[in-house]
Amino acid sequence: MAGILAKLLADARYAKAAGWLARWLDLKVVQVAVPQRIGHLALEGDSFLKDYRLRCGRFPVAIMIEPDHGGFANPVLAQYLDRYIHVIPRTAEAIALEARLRTEGFVEETAPYAVAMYETARCFDVYRRWGARGPLFCLTAAHRKATAAALAQMGVPDGAWFVCLHARGGGYSPSDEHWHLHRNVDIADYDEAIGLITKRGGWCIRMGDPTMPPMVPRPNVVDYALCPLKSPLLDIGLSASCRFFLGCASGLYNVAAMFGRPSILVNTTPLSGSYALNAGDLALPQAVQTREGRTLSFGEVFASKVADFRLAEEFVAAGLVARNVTPAEIREVTEEMLDRLDGTASYTDDDASRQALFRNYLRPGHYSFGGDSRIGRDFLRRNLPL
Repeated sequence: MAGILAKLLADARYAKAAGWLARWLDLKVVQVAVPQRIGHLALEGDSFLKDYRLRCGRFPVAIMIEPDHGGFANPVLAQYLDRYIHVIPRTAEAIALEARLRTEGFVEETAPYAVAMYETARCFDVYRRWGARGPLFCLTAAHRKATAAALAQMGVPDGAWFVCLHARGGGYSPSDEHWHLHRNVDIADYDEAIGLITKRGGWCIRMGDPTMPPMVPRPNVVDYALCPLKSPLLDIGLSASCRFFLGCASGLYNVAAMFGRPSILVNTTPLSGSYALNAGDLALPQAVQTREGRTLSFGEVFASKVADFRLAEEFVAAGLVARNVTPAEIREVTEEMLDRLDGTASYTDDDASRQALFRNYLRPGHYSFGGDSRIGRDFLRRNLPL
């Protein structure tokens, strides 16, 4: 319907009638903030669809025009979005149509779901309201088969479970790295978690881009980021079929979330963005220290603008340093996730109190206010006294 309507709107003979029909159907021209970044494409697209379905009881009649400057971050992901949002090739006619529809109020900017500079991102409320409903997206049979075949080529046994690992590096987008370098993670910080995963029978697939430094080879670990099999299809296929995704403050984990896979996020930043998306997710926030090495308490951070710092230069100007969590803390939260998935995780009343206490630090306007995930159990036991 959306594709046919777009063609009619672009045809002068039918534009007037098509415009009336578009308003009646509530046509949306979806404009993702940065479609050249996979996290934005996944999170904004998925959040918009879920939000519309929750509010209106149906999916939208929507189109999305391919972006310029290199196209979509991942064309396979765009194909999945095309199931709900008709993707139109970027032609001169499509650009003219988009401009006209923008002036007539049909364009839906999805940036508030994810970008939300110094305010609450709408995605957290959407995912909380979506709750236990299943994901909108699942791999096609062809993509499941291709992913399984690639895993076999990488040495992963048939039927083995695996975890996707992603440690953000600075090589993917050097032009704006000076803003985001505090979000970077050394893949070696995952070593203890990798040892735990492999000890419990799993495999680890290191995700990322070819600019990343190679991993030290070890059993049951695949450095997929530097693998010749790497492809847009497998970037999606692996993220969508892992047992869980161990990531950081970088957008690839949003692909796992849109396909319903649980996630651990470490070094979440800003502190007001401590939470991951789904109720089953776990997160560990960065610490904030003075240059002299004193760690600010959560109360100090959340009572000030420091909780909303989004750029590396903000920490520098305030004389502060964002400190990553330790390898031991990553191992602990990984063990918690494995136990949760196995049904053996245990929590005390004090654990529930600590979760509530931390959640109460966040107020309306904080980036992840309303988030429904949890902070790592052992991390809070150590860092949040009752």
